[in-house]
Amino acid sequence: MKFWNLNLLSYLPTFSSFLIGLFTGFVVALLLYILVSIKNFNKRSKIHKSKYEITDEEINQLIKDTQEEFKSNMDEKKDEFMMILYQSVRKLIYETSHKFYPDSPFPYLEITLDESLTFMKYLQQRIDELFENKMVRMFKKMTLRRIFTLKQKLVDKKYIDKYKKTNKAISFVTGALNLINPFHWAKKLFFNRFYKSIFEKIGCAILVIVGEEVYKVYSKTIFTSEQDLEDYLKELQEEVKRQEKEEKK
Repeated sequence: MKFWNLNLLSYLPTFSSFLIGLFTGFVVALLLYILVSIKNFNKRSKIHKSKYEITDEEINQLIKDTQEEFKSNMDEKKDEFMMILYQSVRKLIYETSHKFYPDSPFPYLEITLDESLTFMKYLQQRIDELFENKMVRMFKKMTLRRIFTLKQKLVDKKYIDKYKKTNKAISFVTGALNLINPFHWAKKLFFNRFYKSIFEKIGCAILVIVGEEVYKVYSKTIFTSEQDLEDYLKELQEEVKRQEKEEKK
């Protein structure tokens, strides 16, 4: 019995060294595995730029063409602002991505999930900044239904109701005369144009933002735009001032 105990005790240092060596080897192997995994992950997640070089001028022209098409569609269906804007944004994203990946059946999917999330984040931030401007802030809290009915309330009721209140005694006669009164129809035409101009400028500004951010995410470079959003906001302010002057007439 003592013999076996003595033998075990003599082998104990050797056994301990074996366990320490085994544990150390396991730790080293684990660290090597982690390093190799990280290296392979970095290779897979490395940003791959398109082999096609697209200039700022090409994208600027694409944005302008999309804006012109948007305005043309607004002329035909000015009560469908949200749908027309959505279709224009979708088309702009597709055509921009197609320029960078013309051989892909789904060019808009040629970006990583991380890039997609970054794109949506910056897009939301820039559109929020646009709607923080005092000229368009009122539209930010409006429901879509209220936006759709804005034109009807603004154009069809504003001047007609105002005119009736100040001319009750002869409302019937003047109502009939308004049918042939060019000044009356000029007011209605002005507010039709005012409504159309306001939403056109908001839509065009959003298309500029979308075009810039889409170009950045697909080209992995900074984009130099030919259009300044401040110009759209100044034009909106001028439209409102013209509308206020018209009200005072």
